[in-house]
Amino acid sequence: MKKISTLIAFAFISIMATAQSLAWLNLPDFPGGERMLSTAFSINGKGYMGLGIDSAFQYHTDWYEYDPITNTWTQKASLPAAARDHATGLVVDSFGYVIAGEVAGGATAQVWQYNPYSDTWTQKSNVPIARENGAGFAVNGKIYYGTGFQGSTNLVDFYEYTPGTNTWVAKANVPGGVRAADMGFSVNGKGYLGMGGNTNSHAYYNDFYEYDPIGNTWTQKANYPIPTQNANTYHSTNAGYILCGSFYQYSGITQNPLNLLYKYTPTTDTWNLEGSFPGLPRGAAGGFSIDKDIYIGAGSQSVNGADLIPGHTPFLQDFWKLALVIDSVALSVDGDNGGERRQQMVKLFPNPSNDVLNISTDVLNTLSRIRIYDVSGKQVNELTLTNGNTQLDISKLSTGTYYAEMVTLNKEVLTGRFIKQ
Repeated sequence: MKKISTLIAFAFISIMATAQSLAWLNLPDFPGGERMLSTAFSINGKGYMGLGIDSAFQYHTDWYEYDPITNTWTQKASLPAAARDHATGLVVDSFGYVIAGEVAGGATAQVWQYNPYSDTWTQKSNVPIARENGAGFAVNGKIYYGTGFQGSTNLVDFYEYTPGTNTWVAKANVPGGVRAADMGFSVNGKGYLGMGGNTNSHAYYNDFYEYDPIGNTWTQKANYPIPTQNANTYHSTNAGYILCGSFYQYSGITQNPLNLLYKYTPTTDTWNLEGSFPGLPRGAAGGFSIDKDIYIGAGSQSVNGADLIPGHTPFLQDFWKLALVIDSVALSVDGDNGGERRQQMVKLFPNPSNDVLNISTDVLNTLSRIRIYDVSGKQVNELTLTNGNTQLDISKLSTGTYYAEMVTLNKEVLTGRFIKQ
């Protein structure tokens, strides 16, 4: 697959004090080939990804390590069990866990622990009920996991796993009804889970909940902006992130793959659109974060294998990095070919603005076009930049929050939010 640029670059560059910009780098492809519903996590500065199903609908056991320093993939020990997809990957105390999933005979309850130091796998106690496409998170040295489906049965049960005793204990069911392909992450000692859908009724959700492991209680929080499933999740000290996924505009009708990055801030219970992913929109991708940088790769544009783009397989193997300094308004980016980190600054001002938005950047002459999106992700304008022009006419935009996607001649993408008054 063609690379868009060498090692980079993405800048989550400051746009005044109220907004930010980002840029992406297309890295070496996932070495396992076209793959969806893989399992991934990061441990001690390295990413791990594998398993899943390929474009020939064959399950896999292979496993790979990504080193961000050398920007290379290395094949590691394969899972010593039946090949599978739909498994959930979580990390506790520098050990990875591959939980449940789908094998050739249906849902499995198996749990496997991966030791990155010895490159070995150890089977642990099964989840009480076999399932695939469940969700969970890790909080305070324990794993919390549930939902998903087994055959034609969708699930709503939820469990706590303690690695020290290798035991599962039932906890309060996830509210909102049975669901699968939902998403979870943890922030500041609390777990967050929601969205997904019911595989029987073709109902798709955008509800979202906070789990308190001390009180074993769920609290409903602000809905995710759109009904979504099979998205990637990431978290920082103070926020959670959801990237890409599949959006169903109408129940039971066509799936639309997404390319949006949303940030959830628990302290304000709000979702903010942070930008877009420049690769093909996708769901069921693999991903992890390393040193506050976000990675995503492979996945599919269709859960049923339909060819959405003539002549293009819906299964993907490309791999990307978003070098995000989480919870900050500025960030340095890698130099070309892995060189020294540099600051690449972009400003959109005044912000908020009534009629004209100015652009100030040290890469102004390399910008080729700018696309404007509203908070729902709908493109509302596209401009081709010529002669180093530095102003955008936003007078015809409705009042609200937007983001600008700026594309350079080298195909790097930077984005930033602004407010139209």
